[in-house]
Amino acid sequence: MLSCAHHSHPDLHDDPAVIAEVQRHQAWLDRLPRCGSDVATIGFEQLRAKALDDPVAVRGRLQLSTRTECTAMLCGVSDCCNQCFPEWVVVLSDGSPSNEAPGHEVPIQRPGDRAPWSGRAMDCQMPALRAMIAKPEVIASGTLLKGTTTQIIFDVSLCVVQERTP
Repeated sequence: MLSCAHHSHPDLHDDPAVIAEVQRHQAWLDRLPRCGSDVATIGFEQLRAKALDDPVAVRGRLQLSTRTECTAMLCGVSDCCNQCFPEWVVVLSDGSPSNEAPGHEVPIQRPGDRAPWSGRAMDCQMPALRAMIAKPEVIASGTLLKGTTTQIIFDVSLCVVQERTP
């Protein structure tokens, strides 16, 4: 698999398959439990300092990763023939100016899964899906797994942050 190199795909914001996928994801997001904004969490630098198997809780935006693995088939006449497997990540809300940088993406792994949680879409659909799927602020808590190039929150539990109204 290679990292997706998106060519100039047509705008698919009105594509029925994309809309159906966005609606499916939104229905799942709507079912996540809600939590208060006062839950104690750590930022990116504190997360990097944590050890393997430490319990952690982070706060950020749940979204599809900007670093997506895709198949690398030659498409021929079609410009949309590769399957992509974007990981769901939490982009940390630690207040740094580079908050949207890929280095702040933390993959999450659900209980019982053997790999980080990922979706599936065609390569031409990825820009529209990233733009259209809601990116709720969440708290992700679980156990820290550290690889050579990434950190993963394993056995993750997610809740959508609800700000308190005065």
